[in-house]
Amino acid sequence: MKKIGLLICALMLIGMSSVFANGMTDGVDITGKRYDMRVEYKKVPRQPIPDMPERENYLYLNHNIPICGVDEATVYYLDLTSCNYYAEDGVAYISCIVYAGSGGADAYGNPGKIAKKTYRFSTFKNAGKRKIRLLSCVDKNGENVTANEYKWDNGFLYSIFWKTADRLGISQYLD
Repeated sequence: MKKIGLLICALMLIGMSSVFANGMTDGVDITGKRYDMRVEYKKVPRQPIPDMPERENYLYLNHNIPICGVDEATVYYLDLTSCNYYAEDGVAYISCIVYAGSGGADAYGNPGKIAKKTYRFSTFKNAGKRKIRLLSCVDKNGENVTANEYKWDNGFLYSIFWKTADRLGISQYLD
Protein backbone atom coordinates (compact mmCIF):
# COMPACT_ATOMS: atom_id res chain seq x y z
CA MET A 1 0.00 0.00 0.00
CA LYS A 2 2.84 2.35 0.87
CA LYS A 3 4.54 1.64 -2.47
CA ILE A 4 1.36 2.40 -4.38
CA GLY A 5 1.02 5.71 -2.54
CA LEU A 6 4.63 6.64 -3.33
CA LEU A 7 4.14 5.64 -6.96
CA ILE A 8 1.04 7.83 -7.23
CA CYS A 9 2.91 10.77 -5.64
CA ALA A 10 5.82 10.31 -8.05
CA LEU A 11 3.46 10.25 -11.04
CA MET A 12 1.73 13.39 -9.80
CA LEU A 13 5.07 15.19 -9.43
CA ILE A 14 6.14 14.16 -12.93
CA GLY A 15 2.79 15.27 -14.32
CA MET A 16 2.99 18.63 -12.56
CA SER A 17 6.46 19.33 -13.89
CA SER A 18 5.36 18.63 -17.45
CA VAL A 19 2.40 21.00 -17.04
CA PHE A 20 4.68 23.80 -15.87
CA ALA A 21 7.12 23.34 -18.73
CA ASN A 22 4.95 24.66 -21.53
CA GLY A 23 3.93 27.97 -23.05
CA MET A 24 0.57 27.98 -21.30
CA THR A 25 1.96 28.31 -17.79
CA ASP A 26 5.49 29.71 -18.14
CA GLY A 27 6.21 33.42 -18.07
CA VAL A 28 3.88 36.26 -17.12
CA ASP A 29 0.47 37.10 -18.53
CA ILE A 30 0.45 40.34 -20.55
CA THR A 31 -2.99 39.89 -22.11
CA GLY A 32 -4.51 42.86 -20.30
CA LYS A 33 -1.43 45.09 -20.02
CA ARG A 34 -2.36 47.79 -22.49
CA TYR A 35 -1.09 51.35 -22.72
CA ASP A 36 -2.37 53.60 -19.92
CA MET A 37 -1.78 57.26 -20.78
CA ARG A 38 -2.07 58.27 -17.12
CA VAL A 39 1.20 56.44 -16.37
CA GLU A 40 4.11 58.35 -17.94
CA TYR A 41 7.22 56.92 -16.31
CA LYS A 42 7.11 53.41 -17.79
CA LYS A 43 8.00 51.95 -21.18
CA VAL A 44 5.28 52.83 -23.69
CA PRO A 45 4.63 51.75 -27.30
CA ARG A 46 5.29 54.10 -30.20
CA GLN A 47 4.93 53.95 -33.99
CA PRO A 48 6.96 55.66 -36.70
CA ILE A 49 5.32 59.03 -37.37
CA PRO A 50 5.15 60.03 -41.06
CA ASP A 51 5.84 63.75 -40.57
CA MET A 52 8.92 63.16 -38.38
CA PRO A 53 12.44 62.88 -39.84
CA GLU A 54 13.36 59.31 -40.81
CA ARG A 55 16.29 59.40 -38.40
CA GLU A 56 13.81 59.69 -35.51
CA ASN A 57 11.64 56.83 -36.82
CA TYR A 58 14.26 54.22 -37.82
CA LEU A 59 17.56 53.03 -36.35
CA TYR A 60 20.40 53.97 -38.72
CA LEU A 61 17.74 54.89 -41.32
CA ASN A 62 17.04 51.17 -41.76
CA HIS A 63 13.33 50.65 -42.45
CA ASN A 64 13.61 47.10 -41.08
CA ILE A 65 14.30 48.56 -37.62
CA PRO A 66 11.45 51.00 -36.82
CA ILE A 67 10.87 52.73 -33.51
CA CYS A 68 8.57 50.67 -31.28
CA GLY A 69 8.66 52.32 -27.86
CA VAL A 70 10.08 54.95 -25.55
CA ASP A 71 10.67 55.62 -21.88
CA GLU A 72 12.27 58.53 -20.02
CA ALA A 73 15.80 57.88 -21.27
CA THR A 74 15.62 55.25 -23.99
CA VAL A 75 14.23 54.78 -27.49
CA TYR A 76 13.38 51.20 -28.52
CA TYR A 77 13.59 49.77 -32.03
CA LEU A 78 12.11 46.46 -33.23
CA ASP A 79 14.35 44.48 -35.60
CA LEU A 80 11.76 43.19 -38.07
CA THR A 81 14.28 40.81 -39.67
CA SER A 82 14.70 38.98 -36.34
CA CYS A 83 11.02 38.05 -35.93
CA ASN A 84 10.19 34.35 -35.98
CA TYR A 85 7.62 31.89 -34.66
CA TYR A 86 6.62 28.29 -34.43
CA ALA A 87 3.44 26.54 -33.34
CA GLU A 88 3.13 23.38 -31.31
CA ASP A 89 0.09 21.73 -29.67
CA GLY A 90 -2.15 24.79 -30.04
CA VAL A 91 0.45 27.21 -28.68
CA ALA A 92 2.21 29.75 -30.92
CA TYR A 93 5.66 30.91 -29.81
CA ILE A 94 6.92 34.26 -31.09
CA SER A 95 10.33 35.86 -30.64
CA CYS A 96 12.01 39.08 -31.71
CA ILE A 97 14.97 41.34 -30.98
CA VAL A 98 14.53 44.89 -29.71
CA TYR A 99 17.37 47.41 -29.62
CA ALA A 100 17.47 49.99 -26.84
CA GLY A 101 19.14 53.21 -27.93
CA SER A 102 20.44 55.53 -25.21
CA GLY A 103 23.49 57.57 -24.22
CA GLY A 104 22.73 60.66 -26.26
CA ALA A 105 23.30 60.73 -30.00
CA ASP A 106 26.21 60.44 -32.39
CA ALA A 107 27.03 63.06 -35.04
CA TYR A 108 24.34 61.64 -37.35
CA GLY A 109 21.53 61.61 -34.78
CA ASN A 110 21.68 57.88 -34.06
CA PRO A 111 21.69 56.65 -30.44
CA GLY A 112 25.10 56.78 -28.76
CA LYS A 113 24.69 53.30 -27.23
CA ILE A 114 22.76 50.26 -28.44
CA ALA A 115 21.73 47.35 -26.21
CA LYS A 116 20.01 44.25 -27.61
CA LYS A 117 17.21 42.36 -25.85
CA THR A 118 15.56 39.17 -27.07
CA TYR A 119 11.87 38.72 -26.26
CA ARG A 120 9.95 35.41 -26.35
CA PHE A 121 6.16 35.22 -26.17
CA SER A 122 3.55 32.50 -26.31
CA THR A 123 -0.12 32.73 -27.15
CA PHE A 124 -2.99 30.28 -26.90
CA LYS A 125 -6.74 30.20 -26.44
CA ASN A 126 -8.23 29.41 -23.05
CA ALA A 127 -12.00 29.21 -22.68
CA GLY A 128 -12.36 30.92 -26.06
CA LYS A 129 -10.18 33.91 -25.12
CA ARG A 130 -6.71 34.68 -26.47
CA LYS A 131 -3.98 34.68 -23.80
CA ILE A 132 -0.55 36.23 -24.36
CA ARG A 133 2.41 35.48 -22.12
CA LEU A 134 5.89 36.96 -21.97
CA LEU A 135 8.05 33.86 -21.58
CA SER A 136 11.40 35.60 -21.28
CA CYS A 137 13.45 38.66 -21.99
CA VAL A 138 17.21 38.22 -22.17
CA ASP A 139 19.61 41.15 -22.37
CA LYS A 140 22.87 41.41 -24.33
CA ASN A 141 24.80 39.75 -21.47
CA GLY A 142 22.51 36.71 -21.41
CA GLU A 143 20.84 37.78 -18.17
CA ASN A 144 17.14 37.05 -17.74
CA VAL A 145 15.47 40.44 -17.19
CA THR A 146 11.86 39.30 -17.62
CA ALA A 147 10.67 40.46 -14.19
CA ASN A 148 12.12 43.94 -14.67
CA GLU A 149 10.64 44.26 -18.17
CA TYR A 150 7.22 43.30 -16.82
CA LYS A 151 7.55 45.70 -13.88
CA TRP A 152 8.24 48.73 -16.09
CA ASP A 153 5.80 47.83 -18.88
CA ASN A 154 2.98 50.17 -19.91
CA GLY A 155 1.59 48.40 -22.97
CA PHE A 156 5.00 48.07 -24.62
CA LEU A 157 5.17 44.25 -24.41
CA TYR A 158 1.64 43.80 -25.72
CA SER A 159 2.46 46.13 -28.61
CA ILE A 160 5.71 44.30 -29.43
CA PHE A 161 3.87 40.98 -29.50
CA TRP A 162 1.29 42.23 -32.02
CA LYS A 163 3.84 44.07 -34.18
CA THR A 164 5.89 40.89 -34.41
CA ALA A 165 2.83 38.74 -35.16
CA ASP A 166 1.77 41.21 -37.83
CA ARG A 167 5.24 41.20 -39.41
CA LEU A 168 5.16 37.39 -39.50
CA GLY A 169 1.72 37.40 -41.11
CA ILE A 170 0.11 35.37 -38.34
CA SER A 171 -1.86 38.11 -36.57
CA GLN A 172 -4.86 37.33 -38.77
CA TYR A 173 -4.98 33.81 -37.27
CA LEU A 174 -4.73 35.06 -33.69
CA ASP A 175 -8.27 36.32 -33.17
